[in-house]
Amino acid sequence: MTENANEDWDTVRADAVRLLEADDPAAAAALLVRVEGGDPGERDALLGLALFRSERYDEAAERFSAAAEGESTASGTASSDPATSGPAASRWGRMASAARANADAEVDVTVPPLAYFDRDELLGPPERPNLPDPPRGGLDLAVWRRAKFAIGHALGSVGGAVFGRLTDTFGKNYRGEVWTNWYRKRKYSGILTLAYMRERLNADNLRSTYPAGVKIGFQPDDLVPPDGVSHYRTADGSWNNIDDPKNMLLFVGFAAENTLARRIKDGAKKVRIFGDEHDVKIDIEEMAFFSGHADQA
Repeated sequence: MTENANEDWDTVRADAVRLLEADDPAAAAALLVRVEGGDPGERDALLGLALFRSERYDEAAERFSAAAEGESTASGTASSDPATSGPAASRWGRMASAARANADAEVDVTVPPLAYFDRDELLGPPERPNLPDPPRGGLDLAVWRRAKFAIGHALGSVGGAVFGRLTDTFGKNYRGEVWTNWYRKRKYSGILTLAYMRERLNADNLRSTYPAGVKIGFQPDDLVPPDGVSHYRTADGSWNNIDDPKNMLLFVGFAAENTLARRIKDGAKKVRIFGDEHDVKIDIEEMAFFSGHADQA
């Protein structure tokens, strides 16, 4: 070891102690890991202390153990467990044990403060957001949209009636030896069987899940959506703005093929909503462990 190395270590040690006293252990650790020279046990102990105060407990335990072993060797009381022998038992060995205990207990993991929710606030109506007025189209655009709605409604009514008749005709045979057999059928026959089963379940419900004229989610019947909700969303989650990267869209269930949700989920960069094109800048997240089936979770 050279004299210059010792001089460098003395300088680094003084700077590290100053940083620790200034409550900046992360900077002290970054300084100490780059230095060589000085007494290895002292260096390990000081670095262990900086790591411990930085809540990097696994690394701190390694450094404290090395310092304890060096101290035990120097005192002639080396042992396989430096935490229980010689002077180390009252100094760096104890710190190593404390660091391991903290690492095992994950005391460095942030726990949010305890918060109690107010029932009336949770179940109350959402605050009316201050949203811009929705864009107004010209007379021709408004007429065209109404015409498209009327045409779509008419075609949907006819298509729904046809599909209902096909469901009643070809979907009745849904019972298998144990449970149901829809998954054994061909594609379209299985779809009609599932549709028939859904219709029977809804018809046999003791209480309608979606009664006519009643809002879901404990909302009062006189709740009226504010202007602009068809085009804008608020950042608090009651309405999300798909153009704003600060907002997030969380998928908690399945998104069917050829739907807007599936296109967004699959990474579409642009989508059309109510006839208007939007850039998909919102943060997309998924919680894939939820399921709508009783036998899955």
